[in-house]
Amino acid sequence: MDHLSKHHYSVPETCHTLGISRSQLYKLVFVGDIRPVKIGSRTLFTNREIERFSNDLLGPSMAPQHRMASTCQHSSQHRD
Repeated sequence: MDHLSKHHYSVPETCHTLGISRSQLYKLVFVGDIRPVKIGSRTLFTNREIERFSNDLLGPSMAPQHRMASTCQHSSQHRD
């Protein structure tokens, strides 16, 4: 996400950037997947946090090849 040029994003801007709904964003905050900052009464997200969240989603553990290889290994171990 190199296109992030601002330092802080509002809830609507973060939703737009991530392509998710407001309620989904708050669910992610609730479970601790993405961390907001409070400035006064405003809830904001730093560009660094948005990038971290996006990178976590696209990291090696989420790659389809990794999941497929892991699934194949597990299923072949159970065959006799």
